Amino acid sequence: IVLRGASSHGVRIMSNSAADNSETGITLDTSYNVGIGTTSPDANLEVVASTVIPNASDGVNSILMGLSGSNRTALQFDTADTTHTNRKWGLTNIAGDFYVGRTGLNVMTMKNDGNVGIGTDDPDTKLHVKNESAGDAMLTIQATSAGDPGITMVSINDRTGNIFYRDGAASSTFRKFTYDHADQAFKMCAHNQTSTDFYVSETQAYFAGQNVGIGVTGPQSKLQVDGGIQMADD
Repeated sequence: IVLRGASSHGVRIMSNSAADNSETGITLDTSYNVGIGTTSPDANLEVVASTVIPNASDGVNSILMGLSGSNRTALQFDTADTTHTNRKWGLTNIAGDFYVGRTGLNVMTMKNDGNVGIGTDDPDTKLHVKNESAGDAMLTIQATSAGDPGITMVSINDRTGNIFYRDGAASSTFRKFTYDHADQAFKMCAHNQTSTDFYVSETQAYFAGQNVGIGVTGPQSKLQVDGGIQMADD
């Protein structure tokens, strides 16, 4: 079967209701670009979504292109496998923010500013991991038998590296573990984020003002030892 349209218009396929040729339907333009819902496709295939995709699974193995809501373009993947009730997964663009999830659960959010959230729609850092339900928010890094797991922090222009802890949203509750490049030392700030409580470098290590206990909790002096002390001068 050969379909041939006017030289300047390509080929259009419309329903019977489009007697005045007003429907966009399916278009094959003169550059062999295909448009669904548009008469002027800008790529090899362009689909202009107008139908909201139902949330419920159709129980078939299918890929659906359309809308998940008003102005929310979506690509969804359904399956006939009934292992899970909510089994339709999708990719959605909402106002320039990108979402990955399934019915009833947003798993990953990529914001327009480049921040990425796992378990949160509103990441406030480059990577923000949150457990929305009760329980611990855990991050697992697992190596194979041929390698060691690790985390690498790379400083540009000899800057300081920090690991922070915070209670909720209050910035006043920040605590941190720091590598200070200028001192080439590790510092721990346990009661605020500015005062060093423990310091260790290649040449020295000390507690700034705390009591130290060895074999005992709650030391009552600068150094309290439960057991013998051996001292030697080589």
